[in-house]
Amino acid sequence: MSDNYLFLKTFIPDIERVSILCDSVQRYNRDGTSFVIAVPNNEIGRFKSVLPSSVNIIAEEDIAYFTVNKRLPGWREQQLIKFMFGVSFPSNKYLILDSDCQFIKDFSEMDLFGGKDSTPLIATEGYYRYSSKNKFLLPIALGEISPIPFDKNKVEFFVDRLFQIDRRLIGDETHLRKKPTEVGGLINFSFGRADQTRLFFMPTPIVWSSKIVCDMWYSLREVDLNFSDLLLYSPWEAIWYGHWALSNFKNEINLVEPLSIHFSKDEDIVDAKNRGISKETLSKNFYAVTLASRHQNELVF
Repeated sequence: MSDNYLFLKTFIPDIERVSILCDSVQRYNRDGTSFVIAVPNNEIGRFKSVLPSSVNIIAEEDIAYFTVNKRLPGWREQQLIKFMFGVSFPSNKYLILDSDCQFIKDFSEMDLFGGKDSTPLIATEGYYRYSSKNKFLLPIALGEISPIPFDKNKVEFFVDRLFQIDRRLIGDETHLRKKPTEVGGLINFSFGRADQTRLFFMPTPIVWSSKIVCDMWYSLREVDLNFSDLLLYSPWEAIWYGHWALSNFKNEINLVEPLSIHFSKDEDIVDAKNRGISKETLSKNFYAVTLASRHQNELVF
């Protein structure tokens, strides 16, 4: 059995979308890659009554290490669970899904995770959220062209394996009240980025290596920090992971373009269809679509 996994952290309000995701996994999962879903312990029964028996449903409390990590508000804790799966669950690589993801074509383990010695990292200069004004994405969504992977050597650090944060900000109430976009740049400073390239490490699904996540975890513990500290400092889990991989594992990773295209508004879906974008055209470059959970009435593309 493979030690790669599909992984989702979710909760009851998203159960309808999770059912749609599970249907797409059952339809397109050629290699039968195991699908693990983490939910609050008191919601396991409800999920098991609705989802296929092939899905492994676990209690998030069992993998979160709340004796070390702090409890976090809302979506920050969701990001924490994504990190802790790589530490707590025996795996090689795992594909992080969101409840609003849906696969649109057959996928194999090679398609998602690469070979045994491959460590893919989704990192791109392109913005993969659809809109009628996104001139970069339109021809890709129509299947007219394929995106070119970003050259990882363009990312430069003043010092490799540098990592430094201002601990005074972790519990500061003024800092916590700032919008995520206001503190996102702190991650670049934490790793000493020398270049000015703006990179995106999303949208989901995204592949993470448990080896890299564990390296993050044990390195943080050595200096009395944890994942919840990082997320209180700047709540962008994919950017934290991406920078750690680029700074510490640059020779082991290969950059790939996103597996999915993101739609955040119903009107964007309508616009895309009016332009001739369909599952058929999207499947030329993507394995999945991601719809903005609870911000749309449309549940499928």
